[in-house]
Amino acid sequence: MKRAVPLGVALALAAAALSIHLVSAGGTTPRSGRVAVTNARGAPRGSLVRGRSLAGAGRAVTLDLPASAPLIGSLGAVAVPSRNGGELAYNTWHWAKAIDWQQSLSSQGIQTGDVLGTPTLRVHDLHTGLERALEPGTFSAAWRSDGALAYVRGVAPDYLANTPYLRDVLVRRSSDSQPIVWSATPGRYVVVGWAGRTLVVAEQATGGGTDLLAFTGPRESRPLAMNGDFVAISPTGNAVLVAESYADSNVPALREISARDGTEIARLPLARIVDPVTNAPITWIDGLGHWLGDRVVMPASSGLLVIRTSSAALAVEQVIHVDSATQPNGRLWEPRFQDASARTIITWSDLSGADSGHSAQLVCDRYALTCTRGAAVPFSQAPRAVFDESGGEG
Repeated sequence: MKRAVPLGVALALAAAALSIHLVSAGGTTPRSGRVAVTNARGAPRGSLVRGRSLAGAGRAVTLDLPASAPLIGSLGAVAVPSRNGGELAYNTWHWAKAIDWQQSLSSQGIQTGDVLGTPTLRVHDLHTGLERALEPGTFSAAWRSDGALAYVRGVAPDYLANTPYLRDVLVRRSSDSQPIVWSATPGRYVVVGWAGRTLVVAEQATGGGTDLLAFTGPRESRPLAMNGDFVAISPTGNAVLVAESYADSNVPALREISARDGTEIARLPLARIVDPVTNAPITWIDGLGHWLGDRVVMPASSGLLVIRTSSAALAVEQVIHVDSATQPNGRLWEPRFQDASARTIITWSDLSGADSGHSAQLVCDRYALTCTRGAAVPFSQAPRAVFDESGGEG
């Protein structure tokens, strides 16, 4: 993720504001503005994984190991359900030693090349409860509609201190078949999702930022979007939404790109998207988002942004200002529409002030501009949404 504040940007704010409010097919206008937040005590909503507990699967599910994915960050889900709902691929992490992240590694006797930990993907059968581990060094997953499973595997299984962790992209025809290496050379890859039969992979740059690549088979890859943050894949699998930042371009934009050949379908400049509370332009858009029908919700510098995709165009439907998201180090994570109506958005907010170091779930009615906030939980204990960004038929 890249968030560079623009310098010397002159904007026609009044003209841009006119494009913010669009009327939906049902005749209801979702207004942009600040949400009113109230506290609630109910259990978190949605499909979530927290430690070994999986909620929202229709029944209580206990995993063999706690779900954890420190190498993925905001590039992917910690746990990913198969498209038929029968299996769950989830990330685990084994620390080789206890680490105090408030101190330097060297002060704790940890030197360059020392083993810090090992990632391992596990696949849980949601019908039988049986579970198996994939190869050590595996993490990040996406399921194709025919049951193929894509993931990455470290060239060496262990993550070493101050050492690039290179990995290959692998695909299995099914979770229990032999893996096939798709990448020609190792890189800092993270699988983000299938677009039909095209596998979308983010490659992390050493100095920050990501490039998106499209894989169509073993040793068959091409650039999809350079210096862009992945946001979402369309439900049909035909398009990928990518956000540029002011660190990448003087005129950054939200871009809809063809998954087939990488051509640009539509573009929405960030300069045309304005926070309705501050009258300032949106300075960054980030993934992961949720593309449902012709709407996409995503994190933004104001809190949340909802856009419409239609007729080869991107249009702002709603800019939602959430105070906690505009605080230092504040942001919202993994927003998801709750159902097909796209009225309710479930997301997680990093908190500041007395609750610094904690997160809380927000359940937002975007038509009423209200959110209920759940209990604050430490970052390390916060549940993560269970989802797969993939779209289309494979």
